Amino acid sequence: MRRNKARSEQSELRDISLSVQAPEGATELSARIWAFHAPPRAASVTPIQGFRDSFFNSPEFRCASLRAVLRRTSGALRTLQICSRQPFWASAFESLRRNIGVELKAIILFGFFALTAPVLGGLEKYSSLVRADSAPATSAPPRRGVRITYLGTNAYLFETRDTTLLVDPYFSRQSLFRMAFRLRPVPRNDLIARWLQGHPKADAILVTHGHVDHLYDAPQILRQTGARLIASPTSVKLVESLGVPASQTRPVLPGRTLSVKNAIIRVLPAQHDRLFGAVPFDGPLQRLPPEKISDWVTGVPLAFIIEMGGKRIFINSGGRPNDVVSTNGRPVDLAILGVAARDSIQAVSPFLAQLRPRYFLPSHQDDFFRPLERGFVFLPFTDFPAVRAAASASSSQLILLDYFRPWTLR
Repeated sequence: MRRNKARSEQSELRDISLSVQAPEGATELSARIWAFHAPPRAASVTPIQGFRDSFFNSPEFRCASLRAVLRRTSGALRTLQICSRQPFWASAFESLRRNIGVELKAIILFGFFALTAPVLGGLEKYSSLVRADSAPATSAPPRRGVRITYLGTNAYLFETRDTTLLVDPYFSRQSLFRMAFRLRPVPRNDLIARWLQGHPKADAILVTHGHVDHLYDAPQILRQTGARLIASPTSVKLVESLGVPASQTRPVLPGRTLSVKNAIIRVLPAQHDRLFGAVPFDGPLQRLPPEKISDWVTGVPLAFIIEMGGKRIFINSGGRPNDVVSTNGRPVDLAILGVAARDSIQAVSPFLAQLRPRYFLPSHQDDFFRPLERGFVFLPFTDFPAVRAAASASSSQLILLDYFRPWTLR
């Protein structure tokens, strides 16, 4: 009876057309079982779908899941020989490594090491480096110098008596989960409204590139303050597609110099640092208006030298060791350098050598997946000891700023 059952199964399998190529060395029966069991491969739309489709069509998965079928057929032992002897979860990890995108790889690793956030801690260990004014934040900006308020990530408020600039404002922090699966970003209108109650004035918003953590909150702040956006053409298109009028935007490219009230702004070339060898969310515009996190693409990265209040400030959001900065032979008073990734950390020494700042303020080193109201915690993978070592090898004074605690550059 068992023989008849096996013959019947073989007969059924012979009627099935072979739609995929079986592994080398498979018997005829094995090949037909392989074709019968293999699901059709769907087009990969997202990194998760790409992993799912590739893994569940992989030899490792089919071999593992075919064992029950093979045990009921003749030639089972011969067929099992063609299956991978690699452990199931090792095969799963290898398939994941091959088929997910750069962004998801980064998010998975950030998520894993986010468990170390309590160990990394905040600024307590480095309190001697933290600068803050003794005067309350509600007092008027100084007559000379620039009052600087750190708003988290790479966001700053620069104030003098007559000019107010915002750089990369970002209050609506997106979670690791949303970033990993490229979901729709969720605004934090409550935080933005609270901030604008105390700071209703802004003359311009400068944006270094178009990612969510630099540009996402700009449209709402532009609408409520009447400020003008100074950003790359890609960032301007993203913002205008959300209803901000062209009269409030000024697309710029490196080499441009413009003035906002009593501030002079030089636009410089920049490079976005890489994660796993590639820039995340790079490439052309995907959708206007943007809907998902991945629609907020990089565009042309920018850096700025800002002259206001008698001071010169350089700011970028990160870079690479081969970046070249033209300062017209003049040092800057403050260099704000993004240090979120390995590229930008390695670029600190070259930047300091070229800029020769009095003060060096590392930026974009806080955990920007964490809600802003929970305070400063170092981002996993940030290497502040390496940043500190680079600063000590220069003549610049290393400083740190905490959230919402102004410091005046005099």
